Amino acid sequence: SAIDTVDTAISALNESGSNTMDSGAMLEIWRGNIGAALNLATSSRALDDQNSTSRDLSTWTALSVLAGRDVWKSMMEVQGQALISRGDIHNGVLHLLAAEQAEAAVGAYREAGMFHEALTLAKLRLGDEDKIVMELYVDYAASLEKKRDFTTATKCYLAAELPQKAVQTLIRRGDLDAFKEAYEISCLRTEGGDYSLAALCGCQCQALGEWDAASSYYLRHDELVAYVIFLSTEEAFRSEVPATGWYEHVISSWKRYSIKQVTVPAFRETVWTYDPRLQTPLGQALLQLAEHTLSVAAGDVGNDESRHTLTQMISGTLDMSESDARRFAEIIESQTAS
Repeated sequence: SAIDTVDTAISALNESGSNTMDSGAMLEIWRGNIGAALNLATSSRALDDQNSTSRDLSTWTALSVLAGRDVWKSMMEVQGQALISRGDIHNGVLHLLAAEQAEAAVGAYREAGMFHEALTLAKLRLGDEDKIVMELYVDYAASLEKKRDFTTATKCYLAAELPQKAVQTLIRRGDLDAFKEAYEISCLRTEGGDYSLAALCGCQCQALGEWDAASSYYLRHDELVAYVIFLSTEEAFRSEVPATGWYEHVISSWKRYSIKQVTVPAFRETVWTYDPRLQTPLGQALLQLAEHTLSVAAGDVGNDESRHTLTQMISGTLDMSESDARRFAEIIESQTAS
């Protein structure tokens, strides 16, 4: 019969190899067996990425409608993955979405490093609370850090509820506004905030001559009292305060900041190097001058050790400006004369 003849033809084509596989699948289609045709194509790997063209896949996808919605969705997924493997990410994602494979579509963007698209799609299809959204924020932030876009990376870490990572990213940015923002974030996590961040903010403000702003950060933490003393010393050093009476002026400024009496050993123990200027000859000299002023405030005027150290420091460095060296000498001499 005719049917036997067709069956014999199909069997022959199936046994003949890949060169005639499309013909075999076509015979199944002629018979109206769309599902059998797709199975034939799949088993022969005719739908594999390396063996099929976009037109082939589109044809099979169009025909799969005749086999029902589930088969059509499967073919849409196959075509979507094929498009993605060829670098056509957007079209591939559209096919996956049509197949109701939202997570796979998000994953395709994620694998391609298209985190903005992945996040947008995940929030729309999976919801803001889905764990994949949180993971994508972290991945996106790491990618942005590599591109040195620290501002956007910080926002991603905060969205992912990782404030410590946000703080670390802002510190990497390294400017005063970043330090201030990092400190404010730390204040949300712990009462009073992180004193090391307050020190960074204060040191940056102090370097700019913003004395009141600097003191506002130092005074929030008992650990930073030494920095207020250093601040008062530098502020007076930079001002027009005459050398005569200079020590009295600095000591009175401590009262303005309501600083408790600090001993020289305690001062030395609590001065950290958050301010890179403290590693310079001028910074070291200012620290030594602050120590000497503490000795004077304590009435230890008979001990000349700190004054002698400061004098040697000034005379022994070539990196200090002539005007700064002269200013130091005048202040030391005024205390000696008194």
